[in-house]
Amino acid sequence: ATATATAAAAAAAPAATEAVAAEAAVAPAAAESATMFASMGGLEGVIKTVTAKAKAVYYNCSDLELKVLEATNEEPWGPHGMAMSEISRAADVPAQYEEIMGIIHQRLQERDENWRLCYKALLLLDHLLKQGPSRVARDLQRSVHILEALRDLFEYTDEKGRDQGINVRERAKGLVSLVNSPELLEHERARAAK
Repeated sequence: ATATATAAAAAAAPAATEAVAAEAAVAPAAAESATMFASMGGLEGVIKTVTAKAKAVYYNCSDLELKVLEATNEEPWGPHGMAMSEISRAADVPAQYEEIMGIIHQRLQERDENWRLCYKALLLLDHLLKQGPSRVARDLQRSVHILEALRDLFEYTDEKGRDQGINVRERAKGLVSLVNSPELLEHERARAAK
């Protein structure tokens, strides 16, 4: 009986060793997954990440383009400062700059009940002008006529009779002033850098 128990223990030893080795191999992967899960903000962060990826696939756009679309959406509040800062940092890369400005250009074409898309694109442009690459100012100087047209011509009165177009006109007016005054722009960029 003792010999049988010894033989059974000897036979089980390799299996136990394999189980310990498998557990040791899985432990780093599990720890890495747990760290990644925590860095995404837990379950809520994972859901946001998966949702963002699904939206990017649905809209056939890059993650960055999706971020710009979300920053300039229809929600009644302005773009989140952290999102605008991420977009601003991405604008330093020429290819990403083109993606960002492409979406902003689309949003500036919005009119009527979509006025908020245009307005939020102007908010993002203001942020990029003050905190993004200097290329933004040069490009806006070359196409200041777009901002001037928004300043002078944008009209939209909502169903309650409120002039929502004034929001776009005033924001465009501020941007035209910045673009046309290198000294003021330099002052605002220095202030934003502090």
